[in-house]
Amino acid sequence: MMNSNKVTILDLRVPMTAVYELGGHENHVNSVTWAPNCSAHLSTGGDDAQTFIWDLEGPHSAGNKAGHLEPMLAYRSKEEVTVIQWPIPSPQWICISFNNEMQMLKI
Repeated sequence: MMNSNKVTILDLRVPMTAVYELGGHENHVNSVTWAPNCSAHLSTGGDDAQTFIWDLEGPHSAGNKAGHLEPMLAYRSKEEVTVIQWPIPSPQWICISFNNEMQMLKI
């Protein structure tokens, strides 16, 4: 879904049914990245200057499939987040890009 404040996670075996809907952003989502070391963690960043880290298998997600999840971590930057990168060699860090800046956050 383009120009949306939600991220929909699909199971390709059943592509017409949403497995998760991540809807914490207040404006368009610009970047989504999966954690390199855990298939249940992903990060989203958007025009609302927020970056969220989601745990699709954590205790807060129990019973919420196809429902609304809460992020396990949140960060607000100075401006709209344009790119997020989760480095493979250092999965305890996440890189966030906005305007002409890049920040590294330890998670």
